[in-house]
Amino acid sequence: MARRRPKRMKVTGRAIPLLLTMSSVVTLAITWLGVREASADSLTAILALLPNLAVWACGLVAVTFLVVGARHRPFGAIWHGALVHWTVTAGVIDHIAFARADPLGGLAFGADVGLNSVMPVLVAVHWLILAPKAGLVLRDVLFWIAGPLACFVLAMGRGAMTGDYGYPFLDVTGLGLLVVAVNVALIGLALGGGGLVLIGLARFRPSPQARPSSSRR
Repeated sequence: MARRRPKRMKVTGRAIPLLLTMSSVVTLAITWLGVREASADSLTAILALLPNLAVWACGLVAVTFLVVGARHRPFGAIWHGALVHWTVTAGVIDHIAFARADPLGGLAFGADVGLNSVMPVLVAVHWLILAPKAGLVLRDVLFWIAGPLACFVLAMGRGAMTGDYGYPFLDVTGLGLLVVAVNVALIGLALGGGGLVLIGLARFRPSPQARPSSSRR
């Protein structure tokens, strides 16, 4: 049976994609300026941002909601679930792994707040209230987990070349390969648990604009 496409958004729903697009673009711009300011050249800045899960998630939010706003129709449940999973995961990882005794200042502070606090909240609120959720199943969690793990692979590759792993729990040089493997396995389990929570919330609070037969793409 063919699945129905998500319904077109109401006027109030059309303003939210614009807000999310603008917020994510501004956050990315501040992040780039801050990293570029602290880097020797643009290539170094790009390498610093490449494995950053929060940057990837924010970029995908910008592209996704730009398209959503243009066509006045959301993507499917699995993709919107991925966005909220990745943005919230990035924020939680930052607040736990990078707990700072000394507060950041300037552009670095703006980027940190935007990527790891503002965007997770905005995407989560959108997902809870407006995003399609019908039809999510357990295997979707595997896709959601793959995003962060891919960023970790990129981070370890960059660390092998530059010595900077980006995430302290991936520092093979300082921790050893076994400890890093255990860290990744534990984080993978936590990511899976987060995915299960999303599926549970989706069934508890279904989308107001998507019925059980809506598209999952």
